[in-house]
Amino acid sequence: RHAVSAYADYRATDQDLALYGHGAFAQLRYSQWLGGLRWAYSPHPDWEGALFVERGQERLRLDVGDPSVLGNYRASLGSLGVQLRHDSIDSSAFPRHGHRLSLIHQQFLSSLGSDTAASVSRLQRDGGWSHGENRWLGGLRASSSHDGDALLATYGFLGGLGNLSGYPEEGIFAPQTALARMVYYRRVAHAVSLLSIPVYLGGSLEWGGFWRRREDVSVDDMLGAGSVFVGADTFLGPIFLGYGRAEGGQDSFYLTFGSLLRTLDGF
Repeated sequence: RHAVSAYADYRATDQDLALYGHGAFAQLRYSQWLGGLRWAYSPHPDWEGALFVERGQERLRLDVGDPSVLGNYRASLGSLGVQLRHDSIDSSAFPRHGHRLSLIHQQFLSSLGSDTAASVSRLQRDGGWSHGENRWLGGLRASSSHDGDALLATYGFLGGLGNLSGYPEEGIFAPQTALARMVYYRRVAHAVSLLSIPVYLGGSLEWGGFWRRREDVSVDDMLGAGSVFVGADTFLGPIFLGYGRAEGGQDSFYLTFGSLLRTLDGF
């Protein structure tokens, strides 16, 4: 029931910046290096509470653009966090039933080496249902930073298929984010048919928003979005080919590798 673990992690993503909707004028690469120690307690196989401490560094590097306008950025990270997690989802690829919940609060402290004192709270809730070959996946996701404008590790990501469709994958990076969605998919081909892998047709409806400050958060600023897609459950994992569109004319085509279930943190 008790477990202690040490870990090291590296994550990175590319970010395009646009000026007044006239297209990308700069591309930056955001990356994190983290090492940590985690203590977890599981009173039930589906439930876990955890405390963790992390040290690391984040970096924003200008790959494309004018260095006189945008420069590079680097900051040290040191934090203490608490997490409550529940997971009874039957499959991370194309769930039929079960639920998943994660609540995280993370405090970045100067005493642990962080360049900036800040905090972030994150919520994620997913649930799967099915009837015959019809499946539904509903979810809520929110991230809220406090005093973290200068610390990118407290930001949340949106964008991508089923994650405010129409925007590029992880194309939104903001201190305050929120998303509600409902995804439907139906199995149309089975592994026992001429096609050797299960294939699904589906779509999603989403409602989300992103803001700089907590006091700016308003349902009036939230955007509607949706997508249609075909997905395959391959031996390499789920693969999706889809199209999404959001209010304001944002649209994208997607070739996505990996589950529609997002990770339980900022990425």
